[in-house]
Amino acid sequence: MATPKPADVDAYLATQPDHVRAALVQARAALRRALPNAVETIKYGMPAYAVEGRAVASFAGWKTHYAVYIVPTDLFAAIARDLVGREATKGIIRFELDEPVPEAVVRRLAAWNPADGAATKKPAMKKTAMKKTTKTAPKSEQAKRRR
Repeated sequence: MATPKPADVDAYLATQPDHVRAALVQARAALRRALPNAVETIKYGMPAYAVEGRAVASFAGWKTHYAVYIVPTDLFAAIARDLVGREATKGIIRFELDEPVPEAVVRRLAAWNPADGAATKKPAMKKTAMKKTTKTAPKSEQAKRRR
């Protein structure tokens, strides 16, 4: 049976073991400090921070570590450069449970501008106009074309 999605960040934290929860409370405080205007929500079953409707960062607790997930690829690349020697791949930065979120991460998040991240969005698909015909095919023929 799948675990139900938590209603909010407090509910998420309440489900965590004590030793993990302590680290996550600190991570939450760091992300709130870095992104004071962000909306705190649950995305993909974990706490997330959205700016202008777009997820920027999230965090999750695990048995032996916690992770901070940075969504905009340009922002993640900048943060990863600041954390030389740390395991940081595919938008994920892992931390030991007794380790706080580094101030370098907080500073980068605080300085991030949503307009700068616009280049990382996927381009919108172009709508193609349907060809108009002067002759209307019988309804049975139209149904065959839709299949």
